[in-house]
Amino acid sequence: MYGTLEFPELVLQITGQRFPCEPATLEGFARSMLRGEAYPGIAPAAGARTQGTLYSGLDPESLALLDRFESELYERLELRVATASGERSAFAWVVRPQHRQLLTGEPWDRDRFAARHLREWLARGTVR
Repeated sequence: MYGTLEFPELVLQITGQRFPCEPATLEGFARSMLRGEAYPGIAPAAGARTQGTLYSGLDPESLALLDRFESELYERLELRVATASGERSAFAWVVRPQHRQLLTGEPWDRDRFAARHLREWLARGTVR
């Protein structure tokens, strides 16, 4: 996960489950803010590297719930990520090509999101 879903408490609220997680790096994708939103998106970008969180053991029902949370703005792709234990395949939600003009190029600040928005998101449920 390379945005708001890096927060295990948000994943728990969406899926009703806790999953083991670890840091992961995604090569060839950049993360930036979406115009008018508090959350980011990722899209292919040559030479880019994005730090995120890899969750293990997600079942099909949880993936479907995360798909719904992410909305039609994103598509779930299977990509290669690097972790401390090596490279592996993982799902990531990438901004669909027809929506990439919404990406501002401004970096997303995880800590700023946590301080300004996370509590509100958790209080209102899983709807963006």
